[in-house]
Amino acid sequence: QFQDLMEIVKIYENMNGDEAAAILSQMEDTEKVILIFKNLKKEKAAEILGLMNPSNAADILSQLY
Repeated sequence: QFQDLMEIVKIYENMNGDEAAAILSQMEDTEKVILIFKNLKKEKAAEILGLMNPSNAADILSQLY
């Protein structure tokens, strides 16, 4: 399962930030979104969060740490 998660993380790291933000914003499994963000490189996570709806980004950030 960890390997699967890391494969998904790699996909998001290689994806355009706008596309990643749009997809992650639509995901209903918040726990999975949090796991993805925890494993993304910090720079990529910041880029994606910056492109998300501020309300969604704030919800994710409040659950990250």
